[in-house]
Amino acid sequence: MFGLPKDVLLKRDILLYQNQQTRPISSQKITEDLNKVTIQTLLKILKELAEQVDSCYDYEELRLEINRHYGVYLVRNGVNFNRIFEKMLSETIIYHIFQQLILYRTFSAEKFCQEHNISLSTLR
Repeated sequence: MFGLPKDVLLKRDILLYQNQQTRPISSQKITEDLNKVTIQTLLKILKELAEQVDSCYDYEELRLEINRHYGVYLVRNGVNFNRIFEKMLSETIIYHIFQQLILYRTFSAEKFCQEHNISLSTLR
C-alpha cells in the first residue's frame, strides 16, 4: 500500500497471519513465515499490536495473547478487524494527507505541516 509505514503494514500482516492459525505459534515461526523482520522487532511490534487491540476491543471480542512458553495466539469472537485497522491507519501521516485531499481537494502544505508538527520534507 502506497505511503503506509512499514510497521503498520507489518501489524496488518501479523493480524491476518494469526487469523489463519488454529493454535499458538512461536515468534520464531512467525518470523520465518513472514520473512520480514527479526525476532526482536517482531516482539516489539507484537507488544504494540496487543496494546492497540486491547484499546479497540473488549477482551471477549478480540485479543492477542503473547506467552513466552506457548507462543502467540489470536482469539477472535464474531468481530472483524475494521476497528484496529482504522486505529492503526488513523495514526499515520498519510491518512491525514488523504483525508485532507478527499475532504477539501487541496490544502496548504505549510499550514498542514504546522498543524501536524511535521517538516515540509516529511510531507513530501
